[in-house]
Amino acid sequence: MGTVNVNFGAATAIANSRYAATAATRSIANLADGKDQSRSNAFAAETRANGYAQGAKNVAMMAGRYEQYAANGNAIMSVTQQMLELATKYSGTGYNTSEIVAAGALYVTLDAYRGQLSTTPALANSDQVAFNAAKTETVGAGYSTFAATTIGRAWTIGSASTVSAGGVTGTATLEVIGDVDAAGDLAGKIVALTSEVDNIAASTASLAEAATVFNTISLASGYKSAGYSASADAAGVDFAAETARLASAQIKAQAANAMVAQAGVVKQTDLALLQ
Repeated sequence: MGTVNVNFGAATAIANSRYAATAATRSIANLADGKDQSRSNAFAAETRANGYAQGAKNVAMMAGRYEQYAANGNAIMSVTQQMLELATKYSGTGYNTSEIVAAGALYVTLDAYRGQLSTTPALANSDQVAFNAAKTETVGAGYSTFAATTIGRAWTIGSASTVSAGGVTGTATLEVIGDVDAAGDLAGKIVALTSEVDNIAASTASLAEAATVFNTISLASGYKSAGYSASADAAGVDFAAETARLASAQIKAQAANAMVAQAGVVKQTDLALLQ
């Protein structure tokens, strides 16, 4: 079975979760001490926030595509397992020619269906490629990109911003049997079919792990978006304007209090005159 280092995605999500918390704390501190950042910083941070938000959606869709690849792999593995069972059963003794021919016809049908599943994308008019094709992805995670090439059986981590995967998913080449009329025709395929089941299982597991990694990267991009959004909020405050508004409100309140006090004085004067 292929192995996938999913700790990369998890570590990225954790790191960016901490970044988002730090950015939010910095924003609160800026508001508290009246630190006024450049308005251009706000626009830059907001641009990055929007970029990572879109990146999170992009990578989530990519994860869904790889989940579909894995589902397709399970279907191919199921069909190949049926072919192996047929070959194992009818390569033995105790079956007449008509039974072997019928089993061979079913084997050929399953083999053709397996080939169709392997070479045709599961979803038409999409970004999917065939199951047995090498898969190359550029993971648009937001402001920066995660380059993932040849998603397959072997995974390596190139750097903090790169996911590289080597190997080719897919199926081993099996000779297509056009005519089965003897047990030996099926017996010769048992070893290859056994290897094929293991191969497809490993490829399917690798694709499922890729989906997990992409989901985690999507989560990380979401955290980055939150962090930049918090920074944009802090940088976007025009403290001069806010101070002017507060001063104006205070002046109006003082004027209102003065008018109330003056009205009180007038009433006191009226009472004194009446007396």
